[in-house]
Amino acid sequence: MSGNEERIERARRGSRRKRDLAAVEVLAAETTRRREQRLLADLRPSAEAQAVWAEVRVQMQASLSEFAFATWIAPLECRGVSRGALYLAAHAVPGAPAHVVRAHAERRYGHQLGDLVRADGRFRGLFIMLPPVAELEEEDGCL
Repeated sequence: MSGNEERIERARRGSRRKRDLAAVEVLAAETTRRREQRLLADLRPSAEAQAVWAEVRVQMQASLSEFAFATWIAPLECRGVSRGALYLAAHAVPGAPAHVVRAHAERRYGHQLGDLVRADGRFRGLFIMLPPVAELEEEDGCL
């Protein structure tokens, strides 16, 4: 095989780095899926969790712009308690599917939300997850 054919074949297969990154993404997704299954198995509704989440929302609403709150915090729904922590489900908003809401809420506001939940003293923190698959089917973009 000539040098040019070799380069073409490597380009067709993708670089080793790209393949490694893709494998890491698959592993991370599988790890997240397993973690979420364990959390769902332990999930139980809790009025206490709802009350704590309502108070955290009030505090977040006071500290954020109306747009930021409506886009990133309001779509988070308290589903109950799992493993001593609040379990929140992220829902889609116009222009942002549930997985984007979840990722941004975790990345931008996760520490602040966790600190507020822990400050109450009843829970060790929170988990932000996607709602069960049946609830996501409505937002898959199918026309």
